[in-house]
Amino acid sequence: MISLLSVFNYVPFLGSTKIESENGIMILTENNFKKALDEHEPLLVKFYLPWCNRCRNFAPEYLKVGEMLKNSHINMGQVDVETEKALLKEHKIKAFPAVRLFRNGTYINYMGLQKAEHIAAWAQRHCEQ
Repeated sequence: MISLLSVFNYVPFLGSTKIESENGIMILTENNFKKALDEHEPLLVKFYLPWCNRCRNFAPEYLKVGEMLKNSHINMGQVDVETEKALLKEHKIKAFPAVRLFRNGTYINYMGLQKAEHIAAWAQRHCEQ
């Protein structure tokens, strides 16, 4: 006989809070976003649409940001908002790609050039404050 407890221990459709990563960048979902914020602030997050040409063109720059920040205390994540519609709605993202720096329980939107050097310097500057 299967106990009710064992059924609740294996409920794959509820989603996992485990945080996967790709090239050192956390893959953030509705299920793990809060955990990432709780455990990995400061956290630089890219919100993107996989079919968006500007997002595709920005992807290599974001990887460069990761390389530039890999020895810092700033963590990096990304959200595919086509899949994670609840996060899109919650964060009210209107233009893509969008980059936000989450720290101290709040966030700051990046509004500058989409160049790795600019983004890395901006994130470091805001994390020093």
